[in-house]
This record gives sequence, structure tokens and C-alpha cells, in this order.
Amino acid sequence: MMGTNASTPAPSASSRGLPECGSFVRVRQRRWLVEQCEPFDTLTSLDLACVEDDAQGERLAVVWEAEPDARVLHDERTAKPARRPDPPERFAAYLHALRWGCVTSTDPTLFQAPLRAGIIPKTYQLEPLRKALALPRVNLFIADDVGLGKTIEAGLILHELLLRQRIHRAVIAAPPSVVLQWRDELRQRFGLDFTLYDRAFILECRRTRGFGVNPWKTGSFFVVSHALLRDEEHLTGLREWLGDFASGSMLILDEAHVAAPASASRYAVDTQITRAVRDLAQRFEHRLFLSATPHNGHSNSFSSLMHILDPQRFTRGIDISGPGQLAPVMVRRLKADVRKHASASLPDRKLVEVALDDTADTAPELRLAALLAAYDDALSARTEGANKSVRALVRISIEGLRKRLLSSTYAFQRTLRAHRKSTAKKILTALPPTPNDDDEASEQQELARLDAETARAAQAVEPFTDDAIRALLGEMADVSEAAADEPDARVRALVAWIREHQCPTLASRGHANPKGAPWLPRRVLIFTEFADTRAWLVDQLRAAIDGTDRDDDRIGSLHGSQDEDDREAVKQAFNASPAEHPLRILVATDAAREGINLQAACADLFHFDLPWNPARIEQRNGRIDRMLQPEREVRCHYFRYRNLPEDAVLARLATKSHAISSELGSFAPVVSDRILAVLSKGLSRRELAQRIAEIDAADEAPDATRAAIRRELDDAREKDLTQSLAVLEKLYDKARDHLDCHPQRLRQVVSEGLRLCGGDGLRPRTSPARSYDVPRMDERNANDPTWLRAMDALRPPRPPKMSEGEWRARFAPRPVRLEPVDTLVSDAVQLHLQHPLAQRAVSPFRSQAFTEEGLARVTVVVDRSSARKRVLVLGRLAVFGHGAARLHEEILGLAAYWSEGDDPTRLEPFVTEEANDKALEAFFRVLDDPEVPALDDEIVARLLRSAAADQRALETHLRRRALGRTEIARMKLQARGRAEGDAMRAVLLAQQESIRTALAGTQLSLGLEGPDLNEAQKQQWKDDREFLKRRLPQIDEELATEPERIRALYEDRQYHVEIVGIVYLWPATS
Repeated sequence: MMGTNASTPAPSASSRGLPECGSFVRVRQRRWLVEQCEPFDTLTSLDLACVEDDAQGERLAVVWEAEPDARVLHDERTAKPARRPDPPERFAAYLHALRWGCVTSTDPTLFQAPLRAGIIPKTYQLEPLRKALALPRVNLFIADDVGLGKTIEAGLILHELLLRQRIHRAVIAAPPSVVLQWRDELRQRFGLDFTLYDRAFILECRRTRGFGVNPWKTGSFFVVSHALLRDEEHLTGLREWLGDFASGSMLILDEAHVAAPASASRYAVDTQITRAVRDLAQRFEHRLFLSATPHNGHSNSFSSLMHILDPQRFTRGIDISGPGQLAPVMVRRLKADVRKHASASLPDRKLVEVALDDTADTAPELRLAALLAAYDDALSARTEGANKSVRALVRISIEGLRKRLLSSTYAFQRTLRAHRKSTAKKILTALPPTPNDDDEASEQQELARLDAETARAAQAVEPFTDDAIRALLGEMADVSEAAADEPDARVRALVAWIREHQCPTLASRGHANPKGAPWLPRRVLIFTEFADTRAWLVDQLRAAIDGTDRDDDRIGSLHGSQDEDDREAVKQAFNASPAEHPLRILVATDAAREGINLQAACADLFHFDLPWNPARIEQRNGRIDRMLQPEREVRCHYFRYRNLPEDAVLARLATKSHAISSELGSFAPVVSDRILAVLSKGLSRRELAQRIAEIDAADEAPDATRAAIRRELDDAREKDLTQSLAVLEKLYDKARDHLDCHPQRLRQVVSEGLRLCGGDGLRPRTSPARSYDVPRMDERNANDPTWLRAMDALRPPRPPKMSEGEWRARFAPRPVRLEPVDTLVSDAVQLHLQHPLAQRAVSPFRSQAFTEEGLARVTVVVDRSSARKRVLVLGRLAVFGHGAARLHEEILGLAAYWSEGDDPTRLEPFVTEEANDKALEAFFRVLDDPEVPALDDEIVARLLRSAAADQRALETHLRRRALGRTEIARMKLQARGRAEGDAMRAVLLAQQESIRTALAGTQLSLGLEGPDLNEAQKQQWKDDREFLKRRLPQIDEELATEPERIRALYEDRQYHVEIVGIVYLWPATS
């Protein structure tokens, strides 16, 4: 219900000096909206919501009589008596700062986040934001392809909801390898500070606040790894923090497919993380899921994942009906679709085969492959009559050795040694469990697991070993021991590539490198599957580059045994400009395959070995084939021995994986799983031709599976982006015109803010081009820690394990630039509206406590466009909803021709909106005139003396105009509330009907009588069916509450108008 204007005299309670619900009050030097007012005897309890620009929506409960500075506000911000007006540039900066803080919910298509962030938003990246703002609850699945910028898309939504005060706390759950990247991206691109929830943070909380503290309750915004979400200790605290349901909260789940029920079986079964995420997600009001592979080929798994996202639109156990059901809550685009549009700026990917044609059959790696094939044949023949479990262990034994050999002779030698041990049982007792594919086991854990796996298989093989087999094992041991520390043909090919592209004077093998041989700027990323191979390969490459310029600094590693700080340091070095950091070669295990940005200065990748899972190959390639890759082409290399039969299969794997990523769309994850299943049968030379045929046929799916994926996901994919891009371009132009925050204007506002705080403005530099120096405000204001934090945001990232003091001493604040950068790293920091420096500089303009030496809020300018004197009174209208959420804000202007005197009727306001808007435009136009003459001091003094009376004369008219604008906003808000409430009602009714149909029919039977459906699957089916029965009465309750709850989100509780300033336009001819 519409509240009264805050400037209207309050009734009875206020006449006694007491506030009422809807009143505005000042408490503890801030302004608050009274949400609840309860008298108790002689005391009054108030629930307050803050309306200050820098603390919007904060809650406070007080006893009115106990607050020493408490008072009811009736009228604020009048023209202040002043000896001089504000300089026009400063007043304009102040006005822009107020305008940039205005948001509105009356128009869901009017956004701000893309224009306030430090990004160059690609047009297609605005689609998730457009969809999110159309939802009453932001339950959205961003299923864009690898490298299209899902983190940026999620950040835009998060930031926009924060601006609109729809969220007050958020948790981001991501793979361990990217939690730091999430934290840093949000800070750098959006000015958002998220706390990394890890064991170090927990220990610090307990050290400073006591052992019993719940770390989740010490903040509002966290990034946490998936691994910790599996730990009940951390889940308990998170549930306690959230309660049953936390209004204004958001969960962002990166790589959300990890929460889908396991799909190895015919009917997908809930995993531990499925149950954990389902329990947590229901406690958040808003949910944002991110994954490039949302569908695993199982309809019930996909519907269960979508139910976790939006339990009112989707139902666990009931297949998704089609794109109409998905369209409101899913965004799905592939690189192939996006590349068709010039604005995408995505690199082309080239698959490069490195042929090792001249490798002799006597080379150790080829001799070992032949010996291993003979060992395979002999052992298979010996165990032909053994039981199934023994034959399976034999296959594990042989294929384990084969995978290590295809990786490196060194890895094979080490594994063969474990294979020949006789202490299998002793090894097995200390074994860690096999890690989930999404876990990041340390290299020590991986090695222990491989040792035990090999030992177990060797124990099974031992009874079938004869002298001939032992002889083969001995010969393989001799060859591998002799060759383990020597480079193979792939290493030699890599060194040749380094010589050609990175270090031209690198010597050939057997010769010393020229001392201090220089390096070119080009970088290369090399992936291997195994920790042993990584360590061996690093040693081989170090030997090859020994003696070159800064040889110790040229090679780095990323692997699972590194702590987060060390990993982040390597990532920063590899992404730094090659002119600034000597690192040129990065050797990584698959711990770095998922989500990490490594594209800033690298467009070449080598698969030293190929994982048998195409999805892992694609994840590796995605480290450099992604947004903000400065090169037009990325090159992904793999090796092939022509005389190694197994490599024919792996070459087919490489080309098929390349085709999967570019051609198969949503069916790609299913094909990847099938190829992995094919290769898991092994690469026995007896069956290589069959494996190639099976890989070729992997995309020949049963019609039912293809139809399900097409119906449930692929039809929701946006294949032709032309129409949507045209719509998004119009929305972006609309937002840009509304905010009006171009780079030079931002520079002017920040410079004026710095001057108001006692500093100088931004000073242009010659290098880097179009950059500016920032005055050392932290040194000028040594007692103000906010300036220290703002200046820290200009320094390079703090190296891990370096103290803050040393960091500040060694790294000075960098210059800033105003235009967005199109690379991951830059010589200057982009200054955007949300950057901590910009926020600190404009904060005095948005503060409510200006001093006499600050702003007079009155300015005078000479106007060449009119012969008549004009006065313009400016006000800010704010419409508040529940919790002081700002539903609508705008700056209003009311102009009149000015005449001197005391008669309040002497100023007749302009009637039309156009005339008032033209007066404001004239003020901004004057600022662009470099030859505006100065105004006589006597005229300025007359205007200043008249300012308070002029404000009073026009204020009533301005408030009348504000009331009309408020009514328009109220009608728009009510219409939006009704429409979204009705839409939710339709969603619930559709869900209700689908559940009744499912329970009445046979949709969930799934052939339970079949022998291939195990007990776990049957139990999952029963659980899903029981859930449907429980869900029906819940829908009846939600039909009564949810539409009304949504309508209440747009219900205005109060509106407020404050006068923010007066502008005098004095004609040049007068």
C-alpha cells in the first residue's frame, strides 16, 4: 500500500516525538525506514531498515528512547547558506554520482551491472542476465559451452541482484582448482569481496573469535570448494547459518553436473554430493547453476538436477517435457553457434598432429610396447580358463601398465616395479579410496592408489605366471630401467618446437647451449595425466634448456600436490606479460584441466599423453580456447608414433574428441562417456581395429537416447543467435543511455571526488597509452583505512606467502585506464564504476553528512542557449518496499524562469516534462563549453541569498511531480507483481498436473522387473515415487502462498523525496 511522503507531518505519535511504521528516522548518524513499531510501557521498540546509499537494507533493532541522537525526519537537504556556490564540474560530479546510484524494478529489462563492471560484455553474455531479471526467483542454469564466459555471466547476475537489494548473502561452490579464481575475478571485474572458506579461514576464525564460533556467521559472501560440501562438519555450520530458508540468499554452483545423480547405471542413483546439494539448495532463495555438460544421457538424472535448481518448475522422477519448460530457466549456447557472429571474438581451434615418423622400432618406448603386447598375449592365454574376476584383474594389470607406458617410460618403469612386488596385501591396507573424477587428489594419494591397484592385480596374476612370462617381465624391467631417465621421441619433438618458436639458439642434443641464449615471448602449456610423467618431463626439459637465459625461471608446474597459494602464484606468472615474467613453459597434470584461465599469453597446448576420456581432453583444450584469448587461433597438439599400433586408436580419439566439441552439441557428454567405456576395455593389439570401429560408432546413439537429449536439452539450445543478439543490443543501448557513464565522465567524477577529499585529480600519462596516475590518497589520509584498501586494489596481486607490509613496500599502485581491456592482464588497472577506488572517490557525493567545506549543493553557470534566467530544483525520488528495498529511484528536475524577490508565487514552474528536461540538458551542455565566461561576484551573491527561498517556492511543485511519478511506478510494480505471481501459479499448476499423471500412469515403471536394475536403482525409483506423493500437498500450500509472496516483493511501503540541489542558468547576455 502506498505510504505517505516522508516530508508530510506525521500524525499523533510523531506529534509526541515518536515515529510510526513508515516514518523515516535518524539513528546512530544514519537514516532508517521504520518497519515495525511496538510500544512497551514507557519504551518503544523499533525494527529499522537502512536507506543510506552505502548501507541499503541493513537491519537494526533499537529502543527509541535509549538512542541519544534519535529523531524523526520531516524535511532534509535544503539549500545551505554558503559563501560560494559549488564549481559546476563538482556539482555535476555530485549529480552523476547520485544518478548512478538509482535503480528501478519497474522495468525488468533495464540493467546496470554490465555498464558498472570492469569487462567488455559480449552481447551474447547479456542473455542470462535478461532471463534472470524476468524471474521472481532467480533459478537459472547457464549451460554455455566451455570458455564462453559463464563466470562473467554469473557475476553480472550476482551484481545486478545486489544493486537491486534482492540478495544480501551468497555462497559460490566450485571445484578446488578455481575457488581462488572465482574470488579474484569477482573482486577485479565487479568490485565484490568474497571470503575464501577454507581450512585456513576456519583456523583464523577460531583463533580470533574462539573455538565455538560458526565461521559462516562471520560474513555474508563466501567461495567454497565442492570437496568441503561433502564434509558434514562444514555442512552443519552452513545449515545453521541459513536456517530452513534464507530470504535474500543466492547459491552459485559451478560445474553443477557434479550434483546430478550418478549415471553409470540404467536408472541414475543419488550420490553423496547430490543429497548434500539438494538439502542446501532448498535453503537459498535464488540458485544459479553453471555447467557446460548438464545432461549425462539419463533423463531421470537430468530432471533430478533441474529439480534441485527449481523444485517448483521441475519434478524429480518426471522427465522434462521439452524446450518450453526449460526456456525460462536455461541458457545454452555452443562455441559453434557463437563463432558465427563477429562480436563473439572467440579464437579458432586447430588440431595439430605431431608425427613421429622417424622413430626406429628399437626405440625403448616402442620395444617396451611390443614386449607388453607379448606379455598381454601370454598372460591372456594362461588365464583363459580362469574365473571372471581373475580375468578382470589381469585386464586391470595389463591396461594399467599400458596407460603408464603410453604416458612415459619413466611412469611405466615405476609402475612395473610395483607390479613385480610380492607385498600386495601390505600395500592394500594403507590404500586411499579411488578419488571421484571431480576430486583433486594429491600426487602422493594418486601414487599410493596406483601402487595398490597394480599390486592387487599382480597378486591375482602371480599364480598364472610361468618362466616365459617372468622372462618378459624381466626384459621389460631391464629396458625401462635403462631408458627411464632418457628423453623419448616426444621430448625430442617438444625440444625442436621450443627451438623453433621459443628459444631459436637452443642447441641440439649432445651439445651445450650458448650461454644466456635468449627467449622469445611465446608460451606453451603441456598436459600429462600422471604425476610421474610430469616430474620426469620437467627434468628432461630443464636439461634441454640448461644454460639459456634465466633457465631456472623458464619452466613451471601445476599439479594436485601444490597448495592453493603456490598454484595461484604459478597461474599469475603464466598469465603475466612475457615482458614481465620469464616463465615460458608450463607442465600441468589434469588438476589444472578444469576452469582455470591460462589463455592470457598462451595459444599453444600439447597433450604429452591423451587421457582416455574425451571430456578431459576438451577441458584441457578449454584452458586456452576461451574468452579473452588474444590470439585469433589456438593450436592443440598431440603426438603420434606411426609404428606404434596403439597410437592409431589414440589418434582416432583425438580427432573424434575435436569433432565432439564442434559438432555434437548437447549429445557430446554421452558420446564422451561411450568412448571412455570403449577404451576401458583396453588396447590389446588383438582388438585395436575393433576399438577404432567402436569409437567411430560412439555417436550412433539409440533413437530413444538421442530423442530424450534433443527434447530435454538440445531443443532449448539457441542455435541461431541473430534475433536474440539484436534484442540484447537494443537493451544494452537502452541501459547505456539511461546510466550515461562513459569513460571521460567517470574520469571527471572520480577526479572531483579525489579533489573533494584533499587530493589531485587523475593525471594523464604517456605510457601505458590512455592511462592515468592516481594520487597517493592512502598517504594523504594515513588514518583512514578505506583509502588504503582502495589503493591496494591498484597494486598487482599479492604473491602467495608474502606479507601485506612487504607487498605494499615492493609494489606501488599501478596507473588506471578508463576503457575496458580485451585481455586477461594489462599494464594498467581498468577503473570502472564498481572498482574500490571509484567507489571510495564518489562516496562523499553520496554521503548524507557533507560539511560546510564540502558541497553547498548550489551551482551557477552561464548559459549561451537562452536569453532568460532559469532556476532548476533537483530532487531524488525513492520508492521503498519490504526491508527498505529500493523498488524505484530517479532524479527529478523542476525548472522555472527566475526573478528576484520574496513572493513565493513569483516562480512559475515549467509545465511539460520536455521543458524541465531541457533545462537540465542545458546545464550539462554548458560544462562542455571551454569558453564559458565567469559570472560577476555580485550576481552570484544575489543568487546564493535567494537559494533557500527559491527552493521553498518550487519544492511543493516538485513534490507534486514526484507524487505523479510515484503513482506511475506503483502501477508498473503492481502489474509486474501480478504477472509474475500469475506465472508462478501456472508453473505450480503444471507441476501438479504432471505429478498426478505420473502417479496414475506408468511413466516411472522403467522395467523394474528387468535383471539389470539393481537394488540401489530400485530403491532410488521408490524414493522418487514417494517424493512425488509428498510433493502434491506441498503444491497446494504453495498455490496459496507463493503468488502472494511474489506480489509482495513489488508492494511499495513508502516513498521519499529529498531535495538534492539547485542550479541557476544565467544568460550570457544578461
